[in-house]
Amino acid sequence: MAKLYGTRIGAFLVVLGLSGLAFPHAITRLGIPPDPRLGAAYLLSGSILMAAGTAGTAVRLVAQVSGMGYTLIAVIGLIDGATVLGWFPVTLLSNVVHLVIGLLGQYAGFGRRSL
Repeated sequence: MAKLYGTRIGAFLVVLGLSGLAFPHAITRLGIPPDPRLGAAYLLSGSILMAAGTAGTAVRLVAQVSGMGYTLIAVIGLIDGATVLGWFPVTLLSNVVHLVIGLLGQYAGFGRRSL
């Protein structure tokens, strides 16, 4: 499950990051705030997830850490409302996306080893 999470969610985050950096106006229409730092963060975390998922090394640990990180970002974003500690702008949609990615990561990292 962790390898699947790493490859699929990692690819999603890479595409989201590249889209945010290359087409900021298009990503705004999806309800995600355009911010180069946010695009770079998606690109970096997605690349790490994809590398771990493809190689199979430490993929459970990477899924656990990214799951906890994205869940924390979602909770802080929901509490703060407009930004995550003043670093990244967030919307309700981006908070929901972060929460789903985070919970899936925790399930993949801490859950059963195989289905």
